[in-house]
Amino acid sequence: MQTRFNILAFWVILLASCAPVVAPPTATPMPTATHMAIPPTPIPPPVVATPLPAQSFTPIMTPDAIQVAHWKEYQMALARCFFAEASCTNPHPEEALCEWDILGRSGQEIYVWAICSVSNVADSRKPLVIYLETDGSIREVKFGGYKGPNYNLELFPIDVQEKIRLYSVDPVYMSRVEELGKHLTWRLEHPGEPPLIVLSAAPQP
Repeated sequence: MQTRFNILAFWVILLASCAPVVAPPTATPMPTATHMAIPPTPIPPPVVATPLPAQSFTPIMTPDAIQVAHWKEYQMALARCFFAEASCTNPHPEEALCEWDILGRSGQEIYVWAICSVSNVADSRKPLVIYLETDGSIREVKFGGYKGPNYNLELFPIDVQEKIRLYSVDPVYMSRVEELGKHLTWRLEHPGEPPLIVLSAAPQP
């Protein structure tokens, strides 16, 4: 009996020694997750419309010292071309007041856009050419008349013709027409006051 027990114990020990040794599993550490900071997408600032600067009109050419000093003579010469069609022979030019812008000059010719009025008479508007003597005095003033419903601009250079047309189609120039008309209406009650073209040449404080 003892012998059987010893044989059985021998085989148990022998089998146990032949069994493969299995190492206990080791936990593999998981790599630490790295969180990369993603910068937020920049939001563009709202588009704000930049307000346009206030439109203002200044005379295309500023009168010289002679024109400023003798503005009444210029006004009278221009007035001769108003309320008398193309003849420029208004017998009473002193009764009219005028405002004008200088659009250009070539030699002894000055190109203007003018508006004139007398009391109780609607204003009239025309492009005119002033012809000067060599001493700066006015020799004559001409109005080109009409070509159909439009002005006849043959007396004017091409670049001046384009400027004349702006007084009928361009908002800035049309606002200038309104400005001249308001000043002219005011001057009908203050006839000794100069036109805007002269005020524009005066030194600013």
